[in-house]
Amino acid sequence: GILCVCSTRRSTRRALSRPLGSRYLFADPRQDMTIAATAGCAQSERFGWPREQCARTVSLGTATLSLANHGCPRRLRDAFNSSFGYEAPPTAAMLCRADGQHSLPGQGVTIQGEFNRSTALSVTRTTCQTFEFGRAKAGKQARQRHAGPALIGADADLGHVLHRGPAGRFSLMNMGMNYSAWAHNTHGRRHDGLWTPCTNVAFIMCALRGWLPGQESRRTFHIATPGRELMSRCRPCGECLPGLHWDECFIVRAEYCMVDSFCSNGAEIWGSTGNWTCVPRSKQRKVGHRDAVGGK
Repeated sequence: GILCVCSTRRSTRRALSRPLGSRYLFADPRQDMTIAATAGCAQSERFGWPREQCARTVSLGTATLSLANHGCPRRLRDAFNSSFGYEAPPTAAMLCRADGQHSLPGQGVTIQGEFNRSTALSVTRTTCQTFEFGRAKAGKQARQRHAGPALIGADADLGHVLHRGPAGRFSLMNMGMNYSAWAHNTHGRRHDGLWTPCTNVAFIMCALRGWLPGQESRRTFHIATPGRELMSRCRPCGECLPGLHWDECFIVRAEYCMVDSFCSNGAEIWGSTGNWTCVPRSKQRKVGHRDAVGGK
């Protein structure tokens, strides 16, 4: 997920009203509406997405999670470049593009990210060790160096985990999204907000290699959300403001699909929480990264 510093105000990352691990059943449209309001649709109309349509999106996304492949594409490299059986207004902007550009939903601005599709999938050990994936502050905690298992899951659950101790004990994908300040910076100074979907691809590839600071080549993760419950925990409409909205559900599901594809024990992440270690598929150990991401 993205723990972000959004626009000019900080993301609240408040817990949802249901406890972690609860189940949501989409039995009828009225129930869809009630659940979708909790899952991120309550404010969708603020930027013109009718709540009923948002609820249907959540329902479709939940249905694909029950499939044998959890709605994931066959190849790892397609995880951030394909749909999961549903589409929200900001979903198209969540793809990791070959040119590395990111069109900001609702802002009419396109930025050039620090990774493109190729460099994210083939990220080097040096980049994994030195790139600041955790640039923004985590909640009310001071800025700190992040080193440890890669923390993944829905933002609400990441917040729960981080509030139980120092954020620095995890490798964390936590970047600002104040694109307006970046776009109007006449001095050309890079701002925390240069996040793009390809940044997430690079972060997950680093984690799968065990190359993030503190992983020590062990490919360790901390799973904050069981994958099968993602659609009841994520936000298909993050922030839901006319000038700032994104599809958190697409991003976090794409991350889980990458992990599932790369790891021989990847199926475990759909029903697990806590510390977890990826075991690479034997074919990937033999032929290396080129085959794992499809090569060129």
